[in-house]
Amino acid sequence: MDNIYYNTNKITFVKSGVLDLVTSCANLESARKISDHLPVFLELTVKMTHFNLEPTMKLIGNDQ
Repeated sequence: MDNIYYNTNKITFVKSGVLDLVTSCANLESARKISDHLPVFLELTVKMTHFNLEPTMKLIGNDQ
């Protein structure tokens, strides 16, 4: 079993799961030549913080 560690202050877990190819694969023997593990997935969201929308630099000669 693999583990995924992430900063819970910045990332929110949504869902995870396993794609069960054993029941849906037409040719399991061929699929096992690629890997004998089932694919897993993780869905997450990144928590947004405030953004500084002020320009980070000004153009020389800009009178505005």
